[in-house]
Amino acid sequence: MLPQHSAPAQRRLARAASGIASASTPWGPVRRRARPAGGLTLVELLVALALMAVLALLSWRALDAMVRTEDHSRSHAHAWLQWQSVLSQWQTDLDQMHPSGVLPPVTFDGQVLRIVRPQANPPPGQPPALVVVAWALQPATATAGTPRQWSRWVSAPVTQQQDLHSAWMSAQQWGHSPTPALQQQALALAAVQDWQLLYHRAGRWGPALEAGTAPAQRPDGIRLRLVLPEGQIVGGSLNLDWVHPSVGGGKTP
Repeated sequence: MLPQHSAPAQRRLARAASGIASASTPWGPVRRRARPAGGLTLVELLVALALMAVLALLSWRALDAMVRTEDHSRSHAHAWLQWQSVLSQWQTDLDQMHPSGVLPPVTFDGQVLRIVRPQANPPPGQPPALVVVAWALQPATATAGTPRQWSRWVSAPVTQQQDLHSAWMSAQQWGHSPTPALQQQALALAAVQDWQLLYHRAGRWGPALEAGTAPAQRPDGIRLRLVLPEGQIVGGSLNLDWVHPSVGGGKTP
């Protein structure tokens, strides 16, 4: 009588017999295809490559956005630094206005502002000289599609009264109908669409057009209003109040 085996033992014997039968045939042994250990299928590899491409695209977009933001911030800061330099020169000219006794220290005719001030950084050993500084929009007449430039003109230093009168008239001519020679003494500072000036006198602000005002009288304060062209980094309007150093304090309308 053959010994009886348990069910698990019988299954193991059946698998062993099947393996022996499949491994040996009348035509020779049959080689089994070995399964690779720990590899990736083609589908898994394609999925991994697709994920890597998506991550690379997202990283590139983030980097591009950072570069654009940095360029915009740099351009914005540069534009504001340029305006700070321009307005600082404006305030310096007003601070340095000089009562010559023969000409008003400052005057505005709606187009050009003229100021008499001492020469900046005079050479050592030379007598003190005066210059006439003018601010105006150039060209004087607005042209469609052509932005006007807020410009500054400076005369040559003068020490004689006659030369001072001549420089005063040249500044007026430059503001309205400049010649090529006068244009060489000017510097375009910033694009401006329009501008307006108000004077502070007797405790109130009023128009700077001063017909009938005593020539030697200077304003206690000057309010500058600039309208900037659209589409620029610094746009809209700029307002700046200047107060004469001898007065001090703020001015309100």
